Amino acid sequence: MEDLVEYHDFIDLTVKLLNKYSILQNIQISFVENSSISFSEAIVMSQIVKDRDHNMTSLASKLGVTKAAITKTIKKLENRELLQRYRKVSNRKEIFVMLTKKGEAVFLDYKNFMYDHLLKKLFHFADQYDKGLLDMMMVFMRSVEKSLDEICEEISENTN
Repeated sequence: MEDLVEYHDFIDLTVKLLNKYSILQNIQISFVENSSISFSEAIVMSQIVKDRDHNMTSLASKLGVTKAAITKTIKKLENRELLQRYRKVSNRKEIFVMLTKKGEAVFLDYKNFMYDHLLKKLFHFADQYDKGLLDMMMVFMRSVEKSLDEICEEISENTN
């Protein structure tokens, strides 16, 4: 418990950043054809664009969310005609997803909006720091991610 005093400011700032990220994830932004998507939905769409061969399980794994969460998001996007599910002839068992034409247009607008309103500022901020420091921060964040994965797995095992 003595460690809490030493890391109090770090913990407080981390919680604030995570809370702000959580708020950002749920904000709906309207784009072409009166379609809106949230940050979290756009992240799913981005992953689908990056790797067109994602099934539901691999998509959930890649994004670090549960299969139930990814299914819920996919269903929302599908209902708004931004995504569609399909099966491959070579693999009738698994369900894959892809953006519709409308989804591609909305996602492109979203990418441009995010670049202009968020990413450009973050890149400018990051450019002010030494690349070695940024690399060290990435190592730290990956270590934290791994620890959180282990904690989640341990908690899950103990609650089942």
